[in-house]
Amino acid sequence: HDYRCSSDPAELRQVDLGGVHELLARRLAAKKGRQYELADEMRLALRERYAVEVFDRDKLWRVVPPSAGGGAAGASEWQR
Repeated sequence: HDYRCSSDPAELRQVDLGGVHELLARRLAAKKGRQYELADEMRLALRERYAVEVFDRDKLWRVVPPSAGGGAAGASEWQR
């Protein structure tokens, strides 16, 4: 993927960077394959699982505070 991280290095200490980069790459592949619903699910998973927000226009991602009350959704096609 070609997304850059805009978070402070201190914020990245608690983040599974390998997992984030893998999911970003898979999401980008889904978008290129016009699988937009799947890409949206992955974006939500990045937010819920890794507390990462993606900014497609700027090709950036950053760590954000976890959403209040966010629960895990059911297993999706890409999670199986």
